[in-house]
Amino acid sequence: MLLMTTKYENPPADEAKQIEHIIELTRQQLLKRYPSPKPVLRGVHPKDHGCVLGSFQIDSFLKNELRVGVFSKPGAEFPCAIRFSNAATTVLPDDPVVNGKPVPGSRGMAIKLVNMDSPNPEGLIPTQDFLMVNHPVFAFANVADYEALSELILKNNEDATEFFTKPYKTDEATLKRIQRTGLIVTRIRGGNDKVPPFQPAPSHPAQNSYFSAAPFLFGEGRVMKYRVTPINDPITSPPMNAEPDYLRKALRVRLDLTRLGNHPIVFQFSVQVRKIDEVDIDTEIEDASNEWDETKYPFESVGTITIPPQDFETDAARERCERIFLTPWHTHPEHRPLGGINRLRQKVYETSMKMRLGN
Repeated sequence: MLLMTTKYENPPADEAKQIEHIIELTRQQLLKRYPSPKPVLRGVHPKDHGCVLGSFQIDSFLKNELRVGVFSKPGAEFPCAIRFSNAATTVLPDDPVVNGKPVPGSRGMAIKLVNMDSPNPEGLIPTQDFLMVNHPVFAFANVADYEALSELILKNNEDATEFFTKPYKTDEATLKRIQRTGLIVTRIRGGNDKVPPFQPAPSHPAQNSYFSAAPFLFGEGRVMKYRVTPINDPITSPPMNAEPDYLRKALRVRLDLTRLGNHPIVFQFSVQVRKIDEVDIDTEIEDASNEWDETKYPFESVGTITIPPQDFETDAARERCERIFLTPWHTHPEHRPLGGINRLRQKVYETSMKMRLGN
């Protein structure tokens, strides 16, 4: 049973109806993108750069106040499966060329702790998934904005330009959110002379940090965001004439079992924890486009992810990658997803999963 979260959230009165509409729009989008007999792919993040296996170890000397949920047993180690991906709604080159210039997009890293699929005598919890993107906030603040976006994507054949040029509402709050969304998208795509990127474009997926962007419970009375940071893979620029699938190719080389001197990829897993009574629920829980101030609420390490060299191009690995279902709602009760975007993800991800697996 997930913890009740009344004091942590403030859902708008019409949100449930909006989510049902988005689910129907998602169905129509997927049927339009993948008419029979084409296989249906994920609604977002359909292109993977590789699914790999590794381990997730909780820090041995963890502070008592961080021993919550998944992190309650210092030193515990869990096998994990990890999917690296492009966040675009369709399968595109890793850096599509726009006006003669390659433009990076949003990237994803999703982790599944794989020995937690069901309760067992040792007391292990059900499946725990951590879903992240390589920017600290989501571009779209709430369900209402995402509904407007989904309508435009369906109507205009994946082109969402109208979201910015013809706002669906003209009240001050909506216009400010749309302006902030435009700024976030610019930073995701590499920035410009006035706006820096969130991160430099990597030459392979394990060179970026990844963030939950949305908030989650951290036990009773506290909330968190989380991130992973590469420890031993410093950023290097992608090739000048990057291939459409260069991120997958580079990750394959980085993890090549036969390459002399190849060593495991290591990420630090950290949490940013706040007391709920210090949080503005409407702007810091319900709006997923607002960043929490790291100078006031620093990230603290709770674990380490290790990915050893391996071959992820086998038929079995590719099949596992396509069929794996990842959602923030595969969770320990102490880490329940919070906010409108997370409430939306629960049902939309389930819809996408059922369609692509033929259910």
